[in-house]
Amino acid sequence: MTSKFRPTAFRSGRTVAALLAATLLGTGAACAKDLTVGWAETIDTLNPVTTGARNVGPLLANIFDTLVWLNKDFKIEPLLAKAWKVSPDGKTYTFELRDDVKFHDGTPFDADAVVANFAYITDKNTQSKISRGLLGPCLNASATGKYEVTISCTEPYAPLLAQMGEAYLGMQSPAAIKQYGPDLGAHPVGTGPFKMQSYAQDQSLVLVKNPDYHWMAPSLKHEARRRSTS
Repeated sequence: MTSKFRPTAFRSGRTVAALLAATLLGTGAACAKDLTVGWAETIDTLNPVTTGARNVGPLLANIFDTLVWLNKDFKIEPLLAKAWKVSPDGKTYTFELRDDVKFHDGTPFDADAVVANFAYITDKNTQSKISRGLLGPCLNASATGKYEVTISCTEPYAPLLAQMGEAYLGMQSPAAIKQYGPDLGAHPVGTGPFKMQSYAQDQSLVLVKNPDYHWMAPSLKHEARRRSTS
């Protein structure tokens, strides 16, 4: 299955991303093999950390997963994180991560990957835009287990959990961050339901189904299962 996004006219939003993913993965009323969607503006970059365009968010949500999912009722659901807890003083967030996720390039998703993403976001040389602001005073992530990560804040920050569900905090492959550097925005590598097939700036973005995807948020009712290895 493929999905083509062209910069013409389309109403954006997180719901759009969910509908596209659900429909193309076969959970909508009709399963489309190919879907072409016009988009309201051109893409500045496909790097969730450096984009400054809110209209790029729904595209990113198809390529990148976040630790949690904010559903249509603004309730927080598991996604890459299975569970979480917040310290009594509101300064420490601990996430228990899934242990069965890989990035599109085969890199394992684990606590070290989350730490690498935080380091990339907070590096002044990255020149992060929306994503850095979403973290507020919670800029330090540490691996407290192979699949456990702790995020520390300098002061209580109640919005963090919900904001971790924003597409601009989508997890990127640490290997891709190292490999592509400043060109990362043209080579997006996430864990999402779709991966990039091709991207022609100011013309088209073509996404194809991630055949290994089986960890979508519960409210999206995705029935996919892990691809058989036999």
